[in-house]
Amino acid sequence: MTTLESEKQLRNVSGHLALPGAPAMNGYEIHLGLTSGDGLERAAVQLTDGRSDGAISTDNQIFATYCHGVFDHPEALTALLAWAGMEESEQIDFAARREADLNRLADSVEAALDWEKMAGLLPPI
Repeated sequence: MTTLESEKQLRNVSGHLALPGAPAMNGYEIHLGLTSGDGLERAAVQLTDGRSDGAISTDNQIFATYCHGVFDHPEALTALLAWAGMEESEQIDFAARREADLNRLADSVEAALDWEKMAGLLPPI
């Protein structure tokens, strides 16, 4: 694969990985340039807009994509781990985990701050 010309691109994308079960994914695509070459004959992702993205090498050792966020989707992550050789894995709901972590952080901040002192420093609502 080679980058031929400069063309910055950033866009939200969704599609399916070219792996068993065709797990859904969404995220964002970001790259600089256009990629071409024989390695693109086997796409890694089929995007819902009809475009193909990335590549899976002919020896099945490389899975490459410009799509960021594929690890945030439990089914896609499980499929990628299976492709890489992991026979058993536990699915994690990253959105629920992120929400729980943010709530835990908010609770810690709330417990640590002296709200009476803070009230005197903040403008009235």
